[in-house]
Amino acid sequence: MDLNEEISQLIGSRICHDLVSPIGAIGNGLELMQMTTPKTAPELELVQESLNSVNARIRFFRLAFGKASAAQIIGTIEVSGLLGDLGRGGRITYHWLGPDSAPRTEVQAVCLALMCLETTLPLGGAISITQDCGRWILTAKGRRISWDGRTWDSLVLGTKDGLSPKDVQFALLPKALTKMQRTPVVSASQDCASLTF
Repeated sequence: MDLNEEISQLIGSRICHDLVSPIGAIGNGLELMQMTTPKTAPELELVQESLNSVNARIRFFRLAFGKASAAQIIGTIEVSGLLGDLGRGGRITYHWLGPDSAPRTEVQAVCLALMCLETTLPLGGAISITQDCGRWILTAKGRRISWDGRTWDSLVLGTKDGLSPKDVQFALLPKALTKMQRTPVVSASQDCASLTF
């Protein structure tokens, strides 16, 4: 890993770590408010849903952008639980059908691949994650697939030209796959998109 990449991962880990504390404080404050206000109050329900959503997203970002080592192993309960939290109340649901555990570096690549596939589901849908003979297979299904050839070409070719901040996953995934000695294979139809590596 080169120094710039390591620093980027450390920055990702640090940002996620520093956000956890104030978000936890908001959660504690919300619990205190719920003691004196009916728990069914719509404004408190809205805050709780938002808090749950941001907590799940930060945990996901920590996996996707944080420092990862192949020696670290992540269990299916942790990943499937996180993806369940991430999809709760959102327009996209996630289905982990992968192995019981996997190296964190591979889970990181899966998270980046998920972020790539999320861009194909503007109207929402479902993304499934499986593994077959050691290869990861991610499939997105929805009412309509939106396919930006520029960003997907950058993933397959490993180029970064013209990518915007919202497309950062398309720049990071090729680096992760190179370290794993994997090549991405992508395909899309009217209602389905897949990414295999």
